[in-house]
Amino acid sequence: MLGIVRLLRKLPQHIFQNQIGKLVTTIVSKGLRQRELNCREKGRKALLKIIQELTPRAPVLSMVFTDIKDQLQKGGYQLHTFSYSIHNLLHQLHEQKLLKAGDISTQIIDTLGDKFLEELFNTSTGAQGDSSLEDREKVKIKESKTKKTIPTFELFSQYMDFKSSFFNLLAPIIRALEDNPNLTKLQLCEDLMNRLSNSLLKNESVRTEELLLFIYTIIQRGVSMAVKVQINDERAERDYGEKKKDVFLRTKAQYKEMTYSVDMKWKKTGQ
Repeated sequence: MLGIVRLLRKLPQHIFQNQIGKLVTTIVSKGLRQRELNCREKGRKALLKIIQELTPRAPVLSMVFTDIKDQLQKGGYQLHTFSYSIHNLLHQLHEQKLLKAGDISTQIIDTLGDKFLEELFNTSTGAQGDSSLEDREKVKIKESKTKKTIPTFELFSQYMDFKSSFFNLLAPIIRALEDNPNLTKLQLCEDLMNRLSNSLLKNESVRTEELLLFIYTIIQRGVSMAVKVQINDERAERDYGEKKKDVFLRTKAQYKEMTYSVDMKWKKTGQ
């Protein structure tokens, strides 16, 4: 594999990018998409060698991870293979000290964030055949033993560029919290946020002034939302009160008019 990659690097840049993309696509298709564990393991090892050989690392990671996501769209074993493979590659690069702050680009976070939360919350809507097969053979699928969303997000937090990417990392979590979450989702999000904060302390791109600005922005947004909620509550109470008063006055006027009509008819009948 390394020989092929080194040979491709001697080609003109535009040809190299095209050919290395085709190579990655073939490895994912013939490796990670297969149900045999041996094929998936070989596929991950081949992808790792490509990432280790090529620099700068950020665009290479983006290309590989995007291809994995595009080819592992379904639920069941494909969802587990997707999350496990991404984490496995990042973890090995982390262990070999081949990652630095900024290697996890904003594009990677935007591309993969929602997919990982799908795995965390187990909300996959894949094909029924794949889901039933995954249920029957779960014990045989190595990648389904543990969820990899939280440890992967920790690596994202440690090796992203804080200034340009942290809000993007929080975006799918915020969307999940805004979508009427149950208690289980709330607990998972709380655990995820705690782990992110611990991992963020290891990020070399975090500067004191940027962190203070981030904290100020969060507090300002929280205060603005609290004021907005209070104003909306007061407005609702005011509007409801006015509506109630208007209904009461209208009903009272109708009652008087109806009573007057009855009285007039009674008098005419009496005459």
